[in-house]
Amino acid sequence: MAGHLGVQLRQRGPASGAGNDPSRPYDLETDQRIAEFKLARWRGADAMRKRQTFKDLVMLAADISGRWAELFVIGPEPRRFLTTSTSTAAWALDRSPGALRTFTTVFGTPSMSVAQFTATHAAHVQITDLRDLLPASVAALLQ
Repeated sequence: MAGHLGVQLRQRGPASGAGNDPSRPYDLETDQRIAEFKLARWRGADAMRKRQTFKDLVMLAADISGRWAELFVIGPEPRRFLTTSTSTAAWALDRSPGALRTFTTVFGTPSMSVAQFTATHAAHVQITDLRDLLPASVAALLQ
């Protein structure tokens, strides 16, 4: 598989839908990259989308393999939530006990805000709006 910057990559996991298979923790997994895709557009009451997006960020940040970690989203709202939210990690993970255990084990107390976590422990995870990578005509359909 040809990768970013023309580097050859060996795919380890599926292209998408990994959440349905516990043996595949990421939507995309290669020997050099792990990635999660959050493709829902946010519209108003997005508490579950916020929680799921944060959970995926936590799991990417907790990976110790040294692979490039990337969270792909649609639109500015997910990044805005992750970088500005004063909600605690405990709130964001209260419906994901496995991710909360991972958080506590790897990062400590979940009393920090989502924004604090994103700026520190998850600073190495690239958050990419897919609309920036798509042709303008396709990106316009995702508005």
